[in-house]
Amino acid sequence: MIVIDIDNTVTDQMERLHRNYDVDLNVMVSKSTTEEELMKDKLYPYAKDVIVELSNRYDIIWLSARNSRLYDITLNWIKTNGLPCNKLILVDKLEDKLPVLVNLNPKLFIDDLQYDLYSLKPKPALKFIEKLKEAKINFIVFKTSWADLGIILKVKGLIL
Repeated sequence: MIVIDIDNTVTDQMERLHRNYDVDLNVMVSKSTTEEELMKDKLYPYAKDVIVELSNRYDIIWLSARNSRLYDITLNWIKTNGLPCNKLILVDKLEDKLPVLVNLNPKLFIDDLQYDLYSLKPKPALKFIEKLKEAKINFIVFKTSWADLGIILKVKGLIL
């Protein structure tokens, strides 16, 4: 199985957050997680192609740090965008992904591995990355493009 994050991994969450940031108050407005706003999230180029190719060999599990009240909206977004989905798991925060990953023991975990997104100044989750290494979770930090990631996955023999 392959476990994939959603925000800033297959879609540009930052675009939505920028749209919903009140500069005068210096806060994120609650509208940023409404169904209307979440359904506007667009896939990164080639994300669907690579994930569909992965789904030919592996179950695709989505693991996102989103409020559980967003489960149906998130599942709808996945289906609307034609992405394969064997399971969707939502947790409250990045750190809550670790026990899920340990339990699942995926072939690969793909995530942007950032935090503090709502400040609009994301930071790399270095402590979490160390915990992934300690738990021997095979992961890729999504930084580049899905076209590049597809090439990396082919080189690693994960897709043909």
